[in-house]
Amino acid sequence: MSELNCCYCKKTLSSNLFLKSNQSYSKRCKYCRDKALKYKNENLCDHFLQSNNCRKCYSNLGIKALKKWTITKMIYGSRKSDKNMEKEDDYEVNFIDYSYIENLIKICNNKCIYCNVDFNYKNMNGNMITIERINNKLTHTKNNTTLCCLTCNVRRVGSYT
Repeated sequence: MSELNCCYCKKTLSSNLFLKSNQSYSKRCKYCRDKALKYKNENLCDHFLQSNNCRKCYSNLGIKALKKWTITKMIYGSRKSDKNMEKEDDYEVNFIDYSYIENLIKICNNKCIYCNVDFNYKNMNGNMITIERINNKLTHTKNNTTLCCLTCNVRRVGSYT
């Protein structure tokens, strides 16, 4: 019986403690897999949908909590989509933040700037709030973003360069 190194706990253990598929072994030993699964199961939301809290869980806490959750997720998604783009010199300084998005919501009176529909925070549907880049070739900076509903954002993809 051969021995393998677990890439998580760094222990050298017998190969029978690793999953085997197609002549190769998993990187995690049985103990690390069990520990990760236990953590995941203990930290699932009330609906067993995802780690920590999901949209449904936050909607039970009230509109303020749901709004904060939605804005935070939008900012995270914007940063993620900018990851492979060429960034301007002032990217970090001018990248959108929570207070900027909150201010935009107040300015546009919680309505889409194109079709004037009220933003939705609870359900993922056409009038869900989204961050739109005015010029899709540029990153999500304060001078290149606005808020609109999902329907208008999808409709406008590729319209402006």
